[in-house]
Amino acid sequence: MIRYGFWFLVLGYTVILSPLGELEGAVHPSLGRVRGRFIQLLLLLFLTIGQSAGASNVVYDRTDSTLVTYLLEEAATMPRSSNFTLHFARSLVGVKYENYILEQTKKEQLIVDLRHLDCTTFVETVAALSICAKRRARSFADYCRILRTLRYRDGIITDFSSRLHYFTDWIRNNQQHGFVEWIQSPNPPFSEQKICSYRCMTRLRHKYRQLVADPTLVPKIAKCEENLRGTPFRYIPKSLLKGNRKQLSCIHDGDILCMVTSAGILDVAHLGFAVWHGEELHMIDASMIHRKVTEEEKSMYEYQASQPEQIGILVVKLKVKSLRTLDFRP
Repeated sequence: MIRYGFWFLVLGYTVILSPLGELEGAVHPSLGRVRGRFIQLLLLLFLTIGQSAGASNVVYDRTDSTLVTYLLEEAATMPRSSNFTLHFARSLVGVKYENYILEQTKKEQLIVDLRHLDCTTFVETVAALSICAKRRARSFADYCRILRTLRYRDGIITDFSSRLHYFTDWIRNNQQHGFVEWIQSPNPPFSEQKICSYRCMTRLRHKYRQLVADPTLVPKIAKCEENLRGTPFRYIPKSLLKGNRKQLSCIHDGDILCMVTSAGILDVAHLGFAVWHGEELHMIDASMIHRKVTEEEKSMYEYQASQPEQIGILVVKLKVKSLRTLDFRP
């Protein structure tokens, strides 16, 4: 139901000056259940407008802030024991896939965009929503400070180099802050190990607009790569992904799945969320293939079998940390 509610809000915002009766004929009949909350959604719109004064360093469309507040208000009616990660991941199914979402500005700023997602921003968006929901945080400002802490080293934005570009770096930094837990046991299924050289960004610097525009950033990125280099990590090889729930009991609905690549200079090539279909492991991801967020019909084993450069998966579990320890600086 929340999936339809998401698109109802987009449509409602687009034609916000239209009579409510006209809206009823424009949307799916099942959206009638949320009709009674339309006025509340309008109030949330004006609430997020008021919040924008304190978010001057955040780049977003008014639709994004309204949707964040709406989704968190909806989640606040759910039990704390709910699987918020799976809930939010499914609520975003159908959102358009787009590359280079975070490259919109010359100056590095926190970008919030729920209308277009790539695999990384999809995971960050769902993670930030889930952490807020678990803590019953409902404001756009709460969401922004969580997202900023997830995306940037120690939550501090300085320049392009402060963003956590390599996902294993993202995992380590957010594990230090208590947001995630990196699972690397038992063996099996974590029977393989990789040592990555982490040279992708400096070797392919010509592909990064920021590094071309400001070569002084290259040594900073090189330092980040050097700090990561030489640290092995364990992963589940693709051959074991045909296992059932018992054999892959370390993976639960809503866990972050990271596709390990065979490329020596890079750690992870794609991201998504685990979802079990009976005894088969599947994934919800922002898919470049499907050009949208989708719940994959292929099992994880079938998916990786079709991707020769992928050799297995990392598993990361979301955790909850008190918002009081995070400082939101607009």
